[in-house]
Amino acid sequence: MIDYKWPELLQSWSRHILVTSDYRSYLPEEVIDKQNLWIVYRGASEGQIAQAERRLKTRLLESYREFLKISNGWPTGVLRHRSFWELMQAELDGLQK
Repeated sequence: MIDYKWPELLQSWSRHILVTSDYRSYLPEEVIDKQNLWIVYRGASEGQIAQAERRLKTRLLESYREFLKISNGWPTGVLRHRSFWELMQAELDGLQK
């Protein structure tokens, strides 16, 4: 299995953003772990990922599956950000209308 090093990459980005930029003021508090200087949504479980794959009728790329286990999304800036699961639900809701 390939080690994608997602934790190291996300930790590095998080620290840089939180320590060196004004971007922090745009982030909602719930995605900031101040003690560890970490910007992240809580990771998705294997069950949540499998559920999404069943809905999509495809297996996600292994690298993306590993990313989702570490962080279920990443803030996008001044616009309200959405987690992967919120986007999936919005897409499904749109298809059902």
